[in-house]
Amino acid sequence: KGKVKAVKGHAEATSLFNESVDIIVSRSVLEHITNPSAAIREQARILKKGGVFIHFIDLRDHIFKWPFEMLTFSKQTWENSLTNPKNGAGYQNRLRSDDWFSLFSSINGFTDIKIDVLTENPNAFKSIKGRLDKEFSGKDPETLKAAIIILSGKKSI
Repeated sequence: KGKVKAVKGHAEATSLFNESVDIIVSRSVLEHITNPSAAIREQARILKKGGVFIHFIDLRDHIFKWPFEMLTFSKQTWENSLTNPKNGAGYQNRLRSDDWFSLFSSINGFTDIKIDVLTENPNAFKSIKGRLDKEFSGKDPETLKAAIIILSGKKSI
């Protein structure tokens, strides 16, 4: 019989034992992680073989009322001014669905990684498309208009 236990702590370094978790579920968490690679490595460490992960990731701008305005700023402006916790703001990374897929795919042992788009906002994306920062200008517009995604996968046996 399984137990459900909610764990509060830092995603980059939990206090959980190696391979001690059957399932990892998060909702609107990963977009606030300052070091996503460390958090994903930590998930690989604590997830049991055959265990699964499901993450709901809100890719919309959390600061401005426009969903994709954050994609128009330079990385320096975004990181140092607008979303800098030292300035009283809540941190939000700007990773898109393809970035999340690449990060999880880079972890040895994670398989069946899948991205499902829950919602997209093509009109909001259209309104900022001509003002995209160079960091995002080469990305596929289909990827950029995704607003909320579900990222899932498992750890191989």
